[in-house]
Amino acid sequence: MYHYNNLEDNEINWSNINGRVSLKDVDKFEKNNKNIAITIIGVNENGNFVPLRITKNVEAKIEIDLLLIDIRDNWHYIYVKKFNRLLSMQYNKHKETTHFCKKCFHGFSSAERLKKHNDIGCISMQGSHIKLPNKYEKMEFKNFNHKFKEPIVIYADFESTLKKVNDSSNKNSVKKQKHVANSFGFLVVSTFKEFPSRYINYVGEDAEFFFNYLN
Repeated sequence: MYHYNNLEDNEINWSNINGRVSLKDVDKFEKNNKNIAITIIGVNENGNFVPLRITKNVEAKIEIDLLLIDIRDNWHYIYVKKFNRLLSMQYNKHKETTHFCKKCFHGFSSAERLKKHNDIGCISMQGSHIKLPNKYEKMEFKNFNHKFKEPIVIYADFESTLKKVNDSSNKNSVKKQKHVANSFGFLVVSTFKEFPSRYINYVGEDAEFFFNYLN
């Protein structure tokens, strides 16, 4: 990562970063430098770009994008100067400007649409890749094994009360609210006569304790 350092050495904390830089080392680096956000881009078995590591410094002013090339355990990082242009290479044959989310790598036609996507809250998983069907392509249900009826199924649900707290034990965040279980219910659906179907519910401040007691 030293090769991509455009800042003064006295502005960056390189503590505990030695030799070959792994993804865990990038986590350490970000923890030491809250003003820098690093996104690691990977390549899956189909040759598509995927989010290999999502930055944890979401409010950082400096953003660095790196492409990780791994060939037979011989890997190194490549600095990505233009993130949107890199991802556009595999999605847009006409080279039109596309704005990509750095969490899920989904593309949007405008910066406004991308902002709306992030404001709502992007739900993503590291290493995942969104693949949409081609035009006129048919989608068929294939997991017929999931349609077999299970002999016993339990449906359970908790309800909770949102209580105000002021917990600052974590230096990175302050808890203002806490979910406290106040009731639960579960339905046992059985096909066995020896274990008939039944519904059980409980309401009380000790709902969580009582539920664990049943287990």
